[in-house]
Amino acid sequence: MPRLSVTDIAKHAGVHKSTVSRQVAAHGLRGADGKVDLDAYLTLRESGLDPLLQTTGRAAQPTGDAETGLAAQRERKMKADAELAELELGRQKGKLLEADRVEAEQEDMLRKLRDRLLQVPQEVAADCARLGDEIAIQKTLTQAIRRALDGLAEEMSKEDVPSAA
Repeated sequence: MPRLSVTDIAKHAGVHKSTVSRQVAAHGLRGADGKVDLDAYLTLRESGLDPLLQTTGRAAQPTGDAETGLAAQRERKMKADAELAELELGRQKGKLLEADRVEAEQEDMLRKLRDRLLQVPQEVAADCARLGDEIAIQKTLTQAIRRALDGLAEEMSKEDVPSAA
């Protein structure tokens, strides 16, 4: 039953001195002489102190399956929290858009595109009927499709770009 100083016990247990000091104070292990019973401290550590909460030394490392250890769970949570914070910051800076809003804008754009392209045959049918040349018909159709697409692009450039607000 050796009695040692907090510093010596910290070296023996492989943890930081302040960790031992907090644990000794919390469990009243310090004697009148200011020393701590090594066996009592080690028994306390083995019986209930979480070694994953230690800051340094061998005891700080998770034992067994690291995926089920408290340290691994904390690390995963910290990474997830950091990713969420990064996404939120991007949204606040306007670099990210809400998926529902982008999807609605995209559906509107595709609907307008479909409507414009479906108007092309009505616009050029009479011209194509008068033309007997396949190349001339192809040229007329291509020009009409380009006009429709250019008109849509111009219309869309005048609309507001969705913001993250």
